[in-house]
Amino acid sequence: MSQKFTRKDFLNLSGMGVVSLIGSQLNPVLNIYAGQQGRVIYERIYTYKEPSFNSERVRIHWKDSVFPISNVVLGNGEPEHNRIWYKAGTEGYAHSGGVQPVRTDPNPVISDIPEGGLLAEVTVPYTDALWTPGERYHVAYRFYYETTHWIKGLVNGPDSIPYYHILEDKWDRLLCPCRPFTDYP
Repeated sequence: MSQKFTRKDFLNLSGMGVVSLIGSQLNPVLNIYAGQQGRVIYERIYTYKEPSFNSERVRIHWKDSVFPISNVVLGNGEPEHNRIWYKAGTEGYAHSGGVQPVRTDPNPVISDIPEGGLLAEVTVPYTDALWTPGERYHVAYRFYYETTHWIKGLVNGPDSIPYYHILEDKWDRLLCPCRPFTDYP
């Protein structure tokens, strides 16, 4: 007795083949963030035991907290428009929607600033811009990873730490970020 191979069977098998082909090609793309860090961009997020919002919550992470990304996986179910989850070290999974992949790549302090200024990129998860050098509790702004800012000069603060003068374009003032793009609190 022969079995009938229907159009539906053909489409199902073809679909599974395409999914397995795309999945094998997608895995290296997803893992470009493995080995980086994740900075929380929402007020808070949770890590879960499995890559699913229906899984058990493991830990809460508050805004701007940073954790290691040890792997990137596709979760099942919701949300269908974004099923990417980051493995947060060894503790669980965080949904990628509330996380910015970042690195901590400190740069040497540049002391030779040209007269017209110098464009610089923040290469740490974040750094705080202060109104006055050394006054850590007078934060003007927080500058985030991969943003660029105009450095107008360099000054040593009262704590002997060098601070960049950054042009603040809204109020046309100079700011002094803490530890110029080389570290974050």
